[in-house]
Amino acid sequence: MADGLVLGVVIGFSAGISPGPLLTLVVLASAKGGFTAGWRVAVAPLLTDVVIVVLAITALGALPEGVLGAIGLVGACLVGLIGVRTVLSSRTAEPVAAGEREVSGVFRQAAVVNLLSPHPWLFWATVGAPIVLTSWREEPSRAIAFVLGFYLLLVGSKAALAGLVGGGRRLLAPRAYRLTVLCCGLAMAVFAVVLAAESLPAARDLFR
Repeated sequence: MADGLVLGVVIGFSAGISPGPLLTLVVLASAKGGFTAGWRVAVAPLLTDVVIVVLAITALGALPEGVLGAIGLVGACLVGLIGVRTVLSSRTAEPVAAGEREVSGVFRQAAVVNLLSPHPWLFWATVGAPIVLTSWREEPSRAIAFVLGFYLLLVGSKAALAGLVGGGRRLLAPRAYRLTVLCCGLAMAVFAVVLAAESLPAARDLFR
């Protein structure tokens, strides 16, 4: 059981701090609406990954690569749209109180981005599901410990970042704040291009 927990913690922490659209959304939401807004983004995988984990464990990667590629392309378009909107709004961006209209839909936005990103699907289909299934056959508590450790650090690392950014946002001068928002928008645009490049070859298989 302990080795399953350690494995989950290590992989979860690595996934939690890896650069990507969701991590960028954590920074952006925290800079705009403080820790509460960033926390909403950080916990999004707890909702969306239920669907991903169940499908990955039952199908174990049986989905054609073309389907995953198509999902990735849709996700890339969404991430790109968020990036463009963020860049355009950066010139007049101002911090807002958590719960205000601008950040009220941040959880829904993060959930959609995570659900349409190919990375969670690929992880659970190729790494997570085999670990869970193998561990469950040998010792069910080990599989449970792996999942708990993974999500504890996946969400926890992002929540810690939300606390750091949210706590320091009031110290930013308006120009520095707008620069932060601009950088987040540009990062989202870059991730959109990367996601599209990764997903396009597989998506082409659907049309062959």
